Amino acid sequence: MSFSPDGSKLALPIKVGSDYQIQVLDLVTRDLGCLTCGAPKGWNDGVRWQPNGDVLLFISSRDHPYAIGGAGGGAGQELYAMRADGSEVTRLTHGSTWATNYHVNWSHDGKRIVWGSTESRAWDVMVADFAEDTNGMRLENVRRLTHDTSWWETHGFTADGRAVLTTNTRAGWQSADLYLVDVATGARTRLTDDVAWDEHVHLSPDGRKLSWISARWRPAGMERMTDGSLSPAFDFFWIAPAILFEFFNPPAGFSTELTMMDADGSHLQRLTFDDQVVADNARSPGGDRIVFRQTPNGPRGPSRIRLLTFDDC
Repeated sequence: MSFSPDGSKLALPIKVGSDYQIQVLDLVTRDLGCLTCGAPKGWNDGVRWQPNGDVLLFISSRDHPYAIGGAGGGAGQELYAMRADGSEVTRLTHGSTWATNYHVNWSHDGKRIVWGSTESRAWDVMVADFAEDTNGMRLENVRRLTHDTSWWETHGFTADGRAVLTTNTRAGWQSADLYLVDVATGARTRLTDDVAWDEHVHLSPDGRKLSWISARWRPAGMERMTDGSLSPAFDFFWIAPAILFEFFNPPAGFSTELTMMDADGSHLQRLTFDDQVVADNARSPGGDRIVFRQTPNGPRGPSRIRLLTFDDC
């Protein structure tokens, strides 16, 4: 999900038939318009609105008929860009059928992107410049920041653009923590260290607050299963099925709550108290709202899209 630059609209994937489609919701009128419903068959997901422009980044499997999964990973997904009205759809990556490109996010100035790729048979963090001119939209200066078999998920850039925000399981199988990865050197800075699951971290527009989802608030939450001595190579093969097993088998499953802290790690604060699964979140351009997806713990009902507003901003 992603807000428009003026905060009046929300781009999000909604299931239509068997596929997810990119749609735009007017937050004032509640009008909903589908941008990809007329596209070739495929799963369209993971949409991100350019912070200062009219370009939407998204993930699609339209060019890989045997693809599985969506924006969070799988096989057969590519990165695409299009205008906010659904025009000028442009494919940005050309990977192998068995690989995936996932979790794309913009830099705060809208000039670079970060995403994950399994093209090199690992969970790689990739960055590139986003270019557009009379020749169209494309990626330039593509390079890899990480290359190992522990699981990496990408969530955006810091306010100064010098590092990217990620989730990683280097601490142990099935234990995710938040990390910064320096864009220039690839150096990693760990932001959280908890036995429970931390994921989907995003920085507020002013650079002062981090919001993410955490399982630390529920004792039965997903916990670290090793002390880190198990090779992270196992993560590449087991991370997805293990998550699905935990999610669909409560009470062995887990719940996550929307969580926030200052960028320096202080003032940890729990924002939701519902004992459900909060998934990805996004901050509004003004910083006074967070939109997030919430699903019952286990297959008991539909997901909800919820909007949290801070009354002291």
